[in-house]
Amino acid sequence: MSVIREDEQVALDAFMHASEYFDKCFGMLWFKSDLEEKNKLSKLRGDAGKKGGTVKSEVYRVIHNELIRLIYAKAPANGWKNKISAVNGVIDSLWEFVEAKKIDSSHVKDKEALHDRVYLQWSKNVEDVKNAFNTKITKSRK
Repeated sequence: MSVIREDEQVALDAFMHASEYFDKCFGMLWFKSDLEEKNKLSKLRGDAGKKGGTVKSEVYRVIHNELIRLIYAKAPANGWKNKISAVNGVIDSLWEFVEAKKIDSSHVKDKEALHDRVYLQWSKNVEDVKNAFNTKITKSRK
């Protein structure tokens, strides 16, 4: 008020600068609050995804263990000729196991999907299953 009495223009300029700074500070507080909320939501989604992955891997671990047991139990005395015959030899029993345990997953929704999952992925990427196949498949020597 004392500045406005001496020079009204200087007082208005000072008020305008103060108002701009106040607006910027207020905007930064809103931005920080919004950013914290987004980070919280992102962490929540990440944790939910990890939990879902853990549950899914536990379900698959049960199927993997049964698959390994079946590979050893149903293998012919001299082993299977190749991986596809091994998968075909155990898939019916494995599917019965999945149905009996009422395992519900998008990747094992039917016997064909389970067959493809075993042959194309688990037999190559899951070490225990891969080792079971390698042990029970007879390698032909030329």
